[in-house]
This record gives sequence, C-alpha cells and structure tokens, in this order.
Amino acid sequence: MTREMLEELLERFTGMMEEMQDIRENGNHVNQLILKTENRVNEIETDLSGLQQNLRKLDQKFILVESLMRTKVKRQIIRSVS
Repeated sequence: MTREMLEELLERFTGMMEEMQDIRENGNHVNQLILKTENRVNEIETDLSGLQQNLRKLDQKFILVESLMRTKVKRQIIRSVS
C-alpha cells in the first residue's frame, strides 16, 4: 500500500468513527426521550388511578344522597297522608 492509500484509509476510518460516535450520541438521546416518556406514562397512569378512585367515592356518595332524599320524600308523603 502506498502512503496515499494509507492516508485515505485512515481518513475514511476516522470518518466512520465520527459517524459511529454521532449514532451513539443520537441513540443515547433517543433512550433519554424514551425514559422520559415512560416516566410520564407512569405518572399519567397514577393520576388516572386516583381519578378512578375519586369517581368511585363520588358514586358512593351520590348513592347515599339519593337514598337519603328518597327517605325524606317518603317521610313527607307519609306526613301529608296522616
């Protein structure tokens, strides 16, 4: 191999190494974005779970209020009939 061929080979090898470093950095950036997205999804899942629990509690309270209102109406009817 001539000196020129070796220099050209070295330049190509250096270029390939730089490209590999860019790919590695981009891969790391993508991994960071994926981790952030996964964390956000977990936060949203926790929020949704809390909302579901709140809805169940509200539903139970509405049932209780409805029951109390029916009882009150029945008492009023009984009083008016008496």
